[in-house]
Amino acid sequence: MPVRAGDGVLFADEWILLPLSETTFFSPQDYATVKVMIADGNVKELDWSGLKCPRLGPLEK
Repeated sequence: MPVRAGDGVLFADEWILLPLSETTFFSPQDYATVKVMIADGNVKELDWSGLKCPRLGPLEK
């Protein structure tokens, strides 16, 4: 799933992720909490209310 930043929010594909903190977002489409999992200072994956979404590439602009 492509992830990109814009207008103060993240987009996961076409879904908006609203920031709750530096590492936690809210997905209003499915009422999920999305946590950014960081390892060694880099984003490793998104934890979508328990559903793991591993990072496969750079953030699209």
